[in-house]
Amino acid sequence: MKKPKFSRTPFAALCIFTAVVLSGGHPLGAASLPTVATITRVVDGDSFVARFADGQSRGLRLIGINAPEMTDEREDVRTWAFLAKRFAAFHLQGRRVQLEYDWNVEDKYGRVLAYVRPREGELFNEQIIRRGFAYIFLLYPFRKDYQESFRAAQREAVRQGRGLWAKNPPPEVDLAEVRNQVGDLVTIRFRCAKARGGKQPVLLSSQEGQLQVLVWKDAGTVLPPPGQFKNKMIIVTGLLETEGNQPRMHVLFQPRMIRVTNN
Repeated sequence: MKKPKFSRTPFAALCIFTAVVLSGGHPLGAASLPTVATITRVVDGDSFVARFADGQSRGLRLIGINAPEMTDEREDVRTWAFLAKRFAAFHLQGRRVQLEYDWNVEDKYGRVLAYVRPREGELFNEQIIRRGFAYIFLLYPFRKDYQESFRAAQREAVRQGRGLWAKNPPPEVDLAEVRNQVGDLVTIRFRCAKARGGKQPVLLSSQEGQLQVLVWKDAGTVLPPPGQFKNKMIIVTGLLETEGNQPRMHVLFQPRMIRVTNN
């Protein structure tokens, strides 16, 4: 006689219920994790390295989102992966953040799974979806209220044609207006007055110093010597950031992000 097959669902539900009861209503294991950390390195749009108050550094993975991968063979995917990484770096690199946890506190790679709040009332997991640099990721369960807000954020990004959902190229802005566009995905053209660098990145500067551009090697490409950029008209597309008070843009050396002309 065949043994009856039992569904694992009731057992799983019982385990979750037990975990909730034993942890006083909080995710099991989360009570031992710090709620504050400093983001010391951005790996990609959804993964970071964080340093906790005890000095320990651990990998951190955002819950409920998925950003494109830099290792993808497709150039357009690498473009968006790079932009997602820059978006995360602009908002999180070097910052002290608040962390929230869910029922699963680690993934199979040992990274801490978290919701990240760089400021009061701001949830970065939702923000990166809303700006169109990542997708909602529903393969693993997480808080229903956050699922709903993430879905709404992605619907808004699609409706507004932001980032990954854009049907048109980013707007071109005048070099004199760059300070008003910080944090935005834009296209800028400028005459390169200075170019320097070793292997990578190559650092380009506009004539009046309004903008600096760091050019990074893409997969399968070789960066030209800095001299090949000097005095040329450069057209770049990327996320406009600042370092100190200096507007900056990071780009991959690929046609989607940088073009060099003699005009």
